[in-house]
Amino acid sequence: MLLRQLTLLMLVLVTLMGCQNIALFPEKNRTATTPTIVDPTQAAKRLETQGNYTGAAREYLRLASTQAAPQRQTYQLLAVNTLINGGLLEQAKTELGKVNASSATLQMQIELALARIALAENRLDEVNNRLTRINPDTLPNSIRAQYYQLQAEILATQGNRLEAVRMLVQVDDLLEKDPFAGRNNQQNIWRTLSMIPTPELTQVSQLQGDAFSGWIALSLITQTTPADQLNQSLNTWRTSYPNHPANRYIVATLTRGGAVASNPNIPPVNDMAGKQIALLLPLSGNFKSQSEAIRDGIFAALYNTTGQQPRISVYDTNTNNVLQIYQQVVAKGDVSFIIGPLEKEAVKLLATSQTRLAVPTLALNYVDIPVNTANFYQFGLSPEDEASNVASRAWSDGYRSAAILFPDSEWGTRVVNAFRIEWQKRGGQVISAESYKNDFSAPVKRIAANPAINMVFMAGFAQQARQIRPYFDYYAANRLPIYSTSHVYTGMPDPQVDKDLNGVIFGDMPWIIAPDAQAQQLQAALNNQKAAQFKRLYAFGVDAYQLTQQLITLVNQPYRQWQGQTGLLSVDTTGSVRRQLVWARFVNGVPTSLQGGYSLQ
Repeated sequence: MLLRQLTLLMLVLVTLMGCQNIALFPEKNRTATTPTIVDPTQAAKRLETQGNYTGAAREYLRLASTQAAPQRQTYQLLAVNTLINGGLLEQAKTELGKVNASSATLQMQIELALARIALAENRLDEVNNRLTRINPDTLPNSIRAQYYQLQAEILATQGNRLEAVRMLVQVDDLLEKDPFAGRNNQQNIWRTLSMIPTPELTQVSQLQGDAFSGWIALSLITQTTPADQLNQSLNTWRTSYPNHPANRYIVATLTRGGAVASNPNIPPVNDMAGKQIALLLPLSGNFKSQSEAIRDGIFAALYNTTGQQPRISVYDTNTNNVLQIYQQVVAKGDVSFIIGPLEKEAVKLLATSQTRLAVPTLALNYVDIPVNTANFYQFGLSPEDEASNVASRAWSDGYRSAAILFPDSEWGTRVVNAFRIEWQKRGGQVISAESYKNDFSAPVKRIAANPAINMVFMAGFAQQARQIRPYFDYYAANRLPIYSTSHVYTGMPDPQVDKDLNGVIFGDMPWIIAPDAQAQQLQAALNNQKAAQFKRLYAFGVDAYQLTQQLITLVNQPYRQWQGQTGLLSVDTTGSVRRQLVWARFVNGVPTSLQGGYSLQ
């Protein structure tokens, strides 16, 4: 018995000594760990990066509900600014009204958010009035950065993009400790630089070693260097600017061939200077006017090109003679690139006539059958592509349950099917699909009555959409966000008529919504009545010409994107050119650009 008690006592002592050793000599028995600081806003920031502005705002508001003042207001304002970033202005106003301005700093942050909303709604006088009430020097760095970013946005809106870049470069220093905001700011710098023509950048370029000069030099490299020499040029730039902030995000994307929105002035890898292009268009018949607009856009882009230009020969081509003319063009032996044909049946005939075309050919339409023909590419203004863009945007905005309202026509069916495929591929549900002819009231009433629906895809043209939209005000009281394709807008500002479309979000070309310097120059050259009627076809022609120079680069670098006038362009594995649209919302009858159109990934 005594032996058992002594044994137990020894075991207890050994155990205690072991515990004591661990306590006295922690370095010998366990690895010291540094507490991990978790950013509570990480999930919201990730959602915003993915384009899910509604989901991100919801996460910020959830965080706000768990906090006391002033942290609660901080999260509320983060939610408000996220909604503004996504163009969800009405929701932003609602949430902003719930923020209690308990300090002068909070009041200035509210003024800043109101100024951002006013700018998005084209109320410039109000923007300036609100900014005068803000003293940026008294604000935290992150909020001060927002103030200067808004000032930069105003400068860019006024066409002073270089000064906008200069201000955003200063903002970059304020965001050094916030990787998410810093990345977004650098993307904004890069997008703004991409809109500045090469000659204008060259005028201010100078190797001074400061951050602004570094950004100018980097942009010029991407605008003047062939893709096969880009990495070498970037290494040279790094030597000149070893500590430049662009090394953190932008240069890394460039060196790995990522999705970088490029300037339209980038010189081609497959240089067409002095070479022959054949243009095949139906210049007589039903598509005469459309063909002339595309042709004029092509020649406008040609004449806007500096240096030696290619020669373009134009051929009147239709479904009946396309194969004959194509062979005649190729037989001459001096053609390096062919643009066209345009008619869908002519494109199909050419695409299926042989397994490899003799000359790289960019058809100006898409065929509805699989095509594996070598040297054959397709580019068009497809309503189906636009409908898929709408589904992607609405999904990114956080919506999951859709209703579709579409015209009872072959066009309507095609557009609806394209939206449905992309929406369901992403996991969304189509709760209701309603067609219309002359009666708009009944289908809208049925959609509005279903509480499971949280967004509407309204397919149709401007004349129809103007009549349909007020019914949603009546039956749904602005509960349902409405998305559409570019067909909802004529392309020409008409606030008095288009005020009935207020609130509708739609995707369109940069040429229409946010024309850059090149677009403005070309549009001035095309300033006539026909240009107004066929405005988008002119842009289509401009991009068709530019693609003769960009196509091989896009094909050889599958992740590369090029900023065209019709959208952000890329080439998929089938040789089809695909567009990403920019986004706008009707405000007071005028399309107003939304953020979140393009981004570096």
